[in-house]
Amino acid sequence: MKNIIYILFISSSIAIGQTGLFVDGASVYTESNTLFYVEGDVDIDNAGTIENNGDIEFDQDWINNAGNTGLINNAFGTVHMIGGNQEIRGNSITQFYNLDLKGGFVLKEAYQNAFITNNLNLNNAELQTHQNTIHLTNPDPLSLQWLNGFISGDSIGGYFARSTDRTSVYQYPVGNTNLFTSPYRGIDITPANGDSNVYGVRLAAEDASLDVTGTSFTGAPGPYDRTLKDNTILQLNPVFYHHVARMHGTSIANVKFYFFENDHLSQNRRFDGLGQWKSSFNEWDFVTTDFTANISGPAGYGTPENFISLTTGNFDDDAFSLAVTEGLLVFVPQIFSPNGDGANDVVFVRGRKIKELKFVVYNRWGEKVFETTDKTIGWDGSFKGQEAQSSVYVYYLEAEIEDFGEYKQQGNITLVR
Repeated sequence: MKNIIYILFISSSIAIGQTGLFVDGASVYTESNTLFYVEGDVDIDNAGTIENNGDIEFDQDWINNAGNTGLINNAFGTVHMIGGNQEIRGNSITQFYNLDLKGGFVLKEAYQNAFITNNLNLNNAELQTHQNTIHLTNPDPLSLQWLNGFISGDSIGGYFARSTDRTSVYQYPVGNTNLFTSPYRGIDITPANGDSNVYGVRLAAEDASLDVTGTSFTGAPGPYDRTLKDNTILQLNPVFYHHVARMHGTSIANVKFYFFENDHLSQNRRFDGLGQWKSSFNEWDFVTTDFTANISGPAGYGTPENFISLTTGNFDDDAFSLAVTEGLLVFVPQIFSPNGDGANDVVFVRGRKIKELKFVVYNRWGEKVFETTDKTIGWDGSFKGQEAQSSVYVYYLEAEIEDFGEYKQQGNITLVR
C-alpha cells in the first residue's frame, strides 16, 4: 500500500534541510496559503506524487523520475525556482500549474519537456530549452510574464510553445546574450481565428549553415545551407535565424520577426524580406517583403526598430531567416542635406529592377510634402516652393518589381540643413 504523507502546516513555511526533498513512492500534499521551502533538489521517484495547493520553493534541481506528471490533480499551486543555475530533468515530463523563475539574472535549463497549465513568470531569468519543448498550455495571452528574462534555445528541436484560442497577439521573448547587446529577437504570433492551435518558437543565435544540433519539429535536420537559395534572395542573415512551428491546429497566423537596426548587413544591403527553408527542395525560398522600419517596437523585446511581417498557413517547414532580396534592392536613404553643395541634395528611391513606383513623403503633421511616380525624380527638400524645415519625415513606398511583383515599404527620412 502506498505511503501517504500529509504535510500539515502550523506556520506559513517549513524548511526540509540541505539534502532536498525526496518523494520515493509516496504522496505529498501541501495546503493552500502555505510555503514549502526546500534546500536542495526536489526529487520525485517510483510513482511518487506531489499535490501542491500552496507554494514550493527550492534552490537546486527539479528531478522527475516518477513515471507520471509529478504534480497531480492540477492543484492551484506555484513552484518557485529560486536558486542560481537550476535544471528541470528526469525521465518523466512534469506538468506545473504555475512556474515562477527567480534568483536574479540566472540560468534555468530544461533537460526534459515540461508543461505549464496556468502561468509562467520568467522574471529576470534565462530559460534554456536545449532540445526540449516548454509548453505554456493556458491560451490566455497574459499567462506569460517577464521583466528582463528570456527563453533561449541552443539546439534544433527545442521550442517555447504556446497554446492559442483567440485572435490576440501571443508574445515569444526569445533571446540570447552571447551575440547581442539586447538579448531579444522576439516573435509575435497572431492567429487568424479562435481555433485551438499550438505555435512553437526558437531563436537560433548562430549561422544556419553551421547549425548541426538536431532535427526540427517538421523533420528537417540541420544545417540549413545559406548558399542554397532561390534566385530572388541575394543574401541570408549569417548571425541568427528562427524556427517557428505550428505544432497543433490548422489556422493561418501573422508572424512578426522583430530585429534591430544594427542587425542589417550594411546601409546598401538591408534585410528587407524573409526566407523559409524548404526541406523538400533543400533550399531557402523567398516568402515575404512586408518590411517595416523605424518603429518603436515592444519594450519587452528591448524596443527593436524593425520587423518583418508574414501572414501564412504554410508551416510545413519551420526555419525562417531575415533576407536581402535580389530583385528587391530598394533603398531609400535615411538622411539627406539639401544645402546646394551637390552632395546628397535630393533623396531618390534606388533599386535595379523597379518598374513602377509611388513615393510619398509626409511631415509630422500629416501633410503631404512630396509625391512622385517617376523613379528619376526625387525630393529636393522643398514644400510649396519653400525650403522644408529640418525634421524627420515619414515616407510610404509602393513599387512594382521586375520578376517579383508588388512591394511596399515605409520608414523615416531625416532632413538636415
